[in-house]
Amino acid sequence: MLNRYINFRGLTNINAKRKWVEGLPFRSEINANEVITCLQDEKGMEYEVDPETIGQNTCIKDINDKKIYVGDIVEYICECGHKCLGVIKFGEYEQSDGECLGEKCIGFYIDRVKITPGEWEVNEDLTNSYNYTKNVSLLYFDISNIEIIGDIYNNPELLKD
Repeated sequence: MLNRYINFRGLTNINAKRKWVEGLPFRSEINANEVITCLQDEKGMEYEVDPETIGQNTCIKDINDKKIYVGDIVEYICECGHKCLGVIKFGEYEQSDGECLGEKCIGFYIDRVKITPGEWEVNEDLTNSYNYTKNVSLLYFDISNIEIIGDIYNNPELLKD
């Protein structure tokens, strides 16, 4: 039997501050016209959260022992040896490296957004290069190589050039 706690996180406003809370999502009907999305933590506390910010825990931790969630922005070294920046996602994707090259897959994956050129490629735009490292299963990576540097909700500027 699988014995792991699958949880999610979402942003809520607590004392006028946006804060991450962890738990299981559910929808609560306030009245006939209003439904809110909430997370219930392990202690039974319920928090109203922004439904757009809910992301599932991947059950994997980064090099700093932080839980990796869907929506996290991570830095890592890809197979081509370049430092990359990507977003953790869940869903169907086309594997761009490894045994399942070109296959439709489903699960947690890193969607590479940026790639840093090596010393020999300083003036090159690598946006469309190394496409074989564009979408790769999160399980394909050595997790001691992945570091969370932010998330798409609080740090969208990290994804810009």
